[in-house]
Amino acid sequence: MTTVGIISCSLIEVEKETAIMNNNKKLKIDHEEQSIRRLRKLGLCGADDSVSPNMLGMICQSYPFVEFGILFRPDKEGEPRYASKEWVQRLGTVAMLSSDKMNLAAHLCGTRVNDALDGNDAFLSTLPSLGFKRVQINATAVNGVDASNLRQSVPTLVSLMEKYKHSLAFIIQKK
Repeated sequence: MTTVGIISCSLIEVEKETAIMNNNKKLKIDHEEQSIRRLRKLGLCGADDSVSPNMLGMICQSYPFVEFGILFRPDKEGEPRYASKEWVQRLGTVAMLSSDKMNLAAHLCGTRVNDALDGNDAFLSTLPSLGFKRVQINATAVNGVDASNLRQSVPTLVSLMEKYKHSLAFIIQKK
């Protein structure tokens, strides 16, 4: 077996179900005591040039609940966990051929976050055409962002989210 890269994993969404099926009959279940959790999304983050976009395409065909998080930080582009522009273009082609089965999330770091906080959507505007459906804004120091004035950026971020509400979902990471 060959290792093709390292991708971190996180649980994104879990859905509670309050009933199960047994021989096609609905059974009553105590909501608090016996709720069943069903995986809705599983995030795999950090795919880079060492991972074949075609391999990710095959994974999404078998596991449509998987979401691939691609880290975007220009000063680290092409390094482990940070894909190159050329690789992202190839991934976008695979995503477009996946019949909408590939879930991609753009994890913005560094200057990509600063641009969003300043209302610059030049990069954001390219994401839907590459197959990205979600944007995670990593507004943290560890991701190279000065988040000390994040409060003042809220109206600008809300405007961006409103502008892209039909094509991108947003999440903000702040620690």
